[in-house]
Amino acid sequence: MSATLLVAPAAEPVAVAEAKALLRVVDPAEDALIGDMIVAARQHIEAITRRVFVTQTWRIGLDRWPANRVLSLPIAPVASLVAVSLVDALGGATALPASGFALDAGRAPPRLVVPVGVSNPGAVANGIRIDLVAGYGGPASVPVPLREAVLRLAAAWYAERAPGPETALPATVAALVAPYRVLVT
Repeated sequence: MSATLLVAPAAEPVAVAEAKALLRVVDPAEDALIGDMIVAARQHIEAITRRVFVTQTWRIGLDRWPANRVLSLPIAPVASLVAVSLVDALGGATALPASGFALDAGRAPPRLVVPVGVSNPGAVANGIRIDLVAGYGGPASVPVPLREAVLRLAAAWYAERAPGPETALPATVAALVAPYRVLVT
């Protein structure tokens, strides 16, 4: 299964001004760096929680429908199902009526129930495309603990100037995100 971002979030859950206030930075020359730290922190926390924060559009690709016809989606929360299509060996896509699919968005991870009669594509890698809108909405709709985690992680990385895998997740950030982690079943 693959997940491809089609439409990025229009805004970050934390504003540069919020981070600058926490960091007590007044120099506008630091705005771009702080903005980059916010983006990196958001992406990192989205990855470890398996949630996306501000509304974005994603494409899920898979080779075959699951045998039980219930697909656990790799992204939460899902706001809506946009389109489902099958791709043939020549690359042509056939749209399926999205209304026939049952989206169980209230679960974590969310799941999609495939109607009986929907066939698998031929031997085409990622021959099934599922486009969906995910996220909590705008920045103000993102749960406060997740917004705070992004702010705290961006601030820690800014202070260290060394974001990356060798940098441990601060305990405060880990505690803020722990209840929001989507466990794979």
